[in-house]
Amino acid sequence: VTSELNLVVQLAQAHAKEFEEWVLKHFHVEINVGKAQYWSALTDQVPTMALVLINSVVLPPIIGVVTQLDRKELRSSEEKANLQLNYFFLVVNQIFIPLLGLSGFPALLPVLEQELLGEKQASFSWLEACLAAVFSSPAAFSIKYCLNCAFLTSTNSLLALPQLIVRRIMFQPEPFPFAFGYWYAFSLGVFALGFGMGIYVPSLLPCTAIFFAMRHFVDTYNLHNEVYSPGLESLGSFSRGVQLLLRLTVAAWWFSIGSGVMLYSSTIFA
Repeated sequence: VTSELNLVVQLAQAHAKEFEEWVLKHFHVEINVGKAQYWSALTDQVPTMALVLINSVVLPPIIGVVTQLDRKELRSSEEKANLQLNYFFLVVNQIFIPLLGLSGFPALLPVLEQELLGEKQASFSWLEACLAAVFSSPAAFSIKYCLNCAFLTSTNSLLALPQLIVRRIMFQPEPFPFAFGYWYAFSLGVFALGFGMGIYVPSLLPCTAIFFAMRHFVDTYNLHNEVYSPGLESLGSFSRGVQLLLRLTVAAWWFSIGSGVMLYSSTIFA
């Protein structure tokens, strides 16, 4: 998806001069959209913005249809299934896919090849080289993704344009119920990203704090001003499920970090 979007950006850049001439001819306004730095910045942001779009627009409706087809007896059970499925796919999209991409674990191949062939680095161990190869590019990707989540999703929640359009067309006076299942999953996914990757990328931690501060402000505003109705979560039906996922996330990262520390300490003492 990101490669195709980058191709679209390159095509748009190639026709930027024609667009400037068209605007000048019809509106008599001079604009400059052909600067290389603009398109370079846009290309850098395309992968993370595409992932935010997929996780915010594409993934939730699909999971919502799947949970409805499951035909749960209770609405709360359907929302809990929505929470679990969204959390699973968000963690896969945000953490595992960037690590398994072209700049993640495949970057280990040159390091492992040097290790197996006996070409060891003199200044640092092979484990340090592996960690640098795995987390170098995904680290920058995670920071951009977290900031895009903080600003884009908060702006979208404040505007609430989809709800306003649907309510205007359907003549529905009541606001939509707040999607506690999805937003709990989305927040837990960002927490998992910041808590785990923040160990290796400290600058990710303040970005995660910005996200939660903005989500707290936006959600408080929307619920207090009845932009969304509280729905079934007003009775705290998700508390235990969210706590379980939160504890599992912390335990999984502690286990992985502890395993890495033990492996790294064995190379030092060796």
